[in-house]
Amino acid sequence: MKRAAAAAHPSAASGTATQGSQGPATSIPAAPPVTQPKATAGSDASTAGSDASTDSFYPNYPVGHPVARTNGKVFFTSLGLNYVCSGAIVNTEGKSTVWTAGHCVSDGGQWNTNWIFVPNYASGSAPYGSWSASALWTTSAWFYNNNDFANDVGAAIMYRNSAGYRITDYLGGQGIAWNYAVGQYAYAFGYPQASPYSGCCLVEATGTAPSGGTNIIYMANDMTGGASGGPWLISFDGNWGYINGHNDFKYTNQPQYMYSPYYGNQVSSLYNQVRNISS
Repeated sequence: MKRAAAAAHPSAASGTATQGSQGPATSIPAAPPVTQPKATAGSDASTAGSDASTDSFYPNYPVGHPVARTNGKVFFTSLGLNYVCSGAIVNTEGKSTVWTAGHCVSDGGQWNTNWIFVPNYASGSAPYGSWSASALWTTSAWFYNNNDFANDVGAAIMYRNSAGYRITDYLGGQGIAWNYAVGQYAYAFGYPQASPYSGCCLVEATGTAPSGGTNIIYMANDMTGGASGGPWLISFDGNWGYINGHNDFKYTNQPQYMYSPYYGNQVSSLYNQVRNISS
């Protein structure tokens, strides 16, 4: 595929915003059903059904469940190497956006390529197909300084599938919220691939997300490489919620904790730049 970022420039993350949110798209699909935790691509080992840790677990959402079909595994190439991340469909007016970490779309001042999102991925299966990105977006702060983890936020605009559906029209999309108080109770999702996980299946962790520093939040969550970009949902009702953080980075001496940018004005700015783009 062509360079995924050909149609997009790094978004500006400046400006002010009040507390805001966009609710989920909950309609039934129209068609039948400081390490960065990304991981090099590899084959899956089928370990679904057994816990890999005490803090994270395989929730075993069935194919077609709103959580399963709006979360997915991401495949891409960065600086000549193939990697995997995680992401989630987010509701926008354009109905074409997957939300993820900034380093999953851009690293080292370059755009990643060959960007593919596989919703409801499970042990190599792709029940809703593979969706390719037409454009990638991140904050200017992350694009030009990939040590600025407070701005490590990204989005991908997905092409329509072969039947002509936009991804949110086909599968639904989670909501998103910004400038909320820290300490929200969150449900984290992702596809960790580094040991002791295998990348086979969706993993869940839960807990409160207090401040972890300037414009950073964290939670007890021992997911590993490959989980980057997986959403932290607040006000989650078991099906739908609001993305208010994502798996982003860890300190090597504290593997039990996962960190995320605090979702503030930088998220408002990026979201508002992509929200009306349609594939």
